[in-house]
Amino acid sequence: FGEDHKITLSCMHNLGDFYRDKGRIDLANEFMSKCYDKRQAVLGTNHPDTLVSMCLVGAILQEQGDFKKAEATLMESLQKMRLVLGEESHHVDFCIRQLCELYDRWKQPNKTELFLTDIWHHRQTELGADHTLTVRTLSDLIVFLLESDSLTKKVDSYLQELRKYEAVLDPAELFAIREKFLVMYARSGQFDKAQAVNETIMRDLTTSYG
Repeated sequence: FGEDHKITLSCMHNLGDFYRDKGRIDLANEFMSKCYDKRQAVLGTNHPDTLVSMCLVGAILQEQGDFKKAEATLMESLQKMRLVLGEESHHVDFCIRQLCELYDRWKQPNKTELFLTDIWHHRQTELGADHTLTVRTLSDLIVFLLESDSLTKKVDSYLQELRKYEAVLDPAELFAIREKFLVMYARSGQFDKAQAVNETIMRDLTTSYG
């Protein structure tokens, strides 16, 4: 097919992703960077395949500990993916997860909160407050704050917002969120809230399984 054929480039991309999953970051960087450069030249900078490779280059930079460059690369790929692929693309979701993982490794909780808040507000505008992805982003924000032991009035207001749209979430997803709430409330000594969440979980399980 030749080095620039789309099948060859797909194989190169897949090899880079394979080595990233296996922790072989040196080989992952070699294959993915080469694939990204070739896809820019052959397909163009805004082609969907190019943007997917760009996102994975950012993910590999994160693995290498080059956090500032990883952030810039992932942010650029996220903005372009939104325009080219749309907010509902699973590639956009993947890029968002990579940025959250980056901020966690970088020990930047404030950036995580601001980033997830921005994603939530953006999705409210683009998709609607009751869209599954919007509600899921809100739940991710709440869980992050709870795991950071940031049980503040802000979290309570987010919880009130989440309750409006619980029906949108998958039952297993909703159960996982409530379970985290239960653990975090109990850990912080807010036993009344923990008991209320536990009662809700038990009621839902009884309804679902009898």
